[in-house]
Amino acid sequence: MQYPVLLQRRGDGKYHAAVPLMPDITRVGDTRDEAIEAIQSAVAEALQTTEVVYLHLIAPQHGVGNPWLDTAGIFADDPDLEPMLRDIYAVRDGE
Repeated sequence: MQYPVLLQRRGDGKYHAAVPLMPDITRVGDTRDEAIEAIQSAVAEALQTTEVVYLHLIAPQHGVGNPWLDTAGIFADDPDLEPMLRDIYAVRDGE
């Protein structure tokens, strides 16, 4: 199994290694190889007690139970909407 590792040289010359998929695991080494070796050991150790699972989630239906989505677009065909918005913007821009 392969994991991406972010390897960054710090201002003090040491290397900082981090695993984006395991944000709690980071290591620092005096050299690049030392940092990679340390992070590899840390990931291997963490995998002894870690399980990767996938969840199947049902996507929410738009407009069901969400008051913002329930009312979205209800004024689309209202002929009074545009004149009202023009009045609102005119007052706002005049302030």
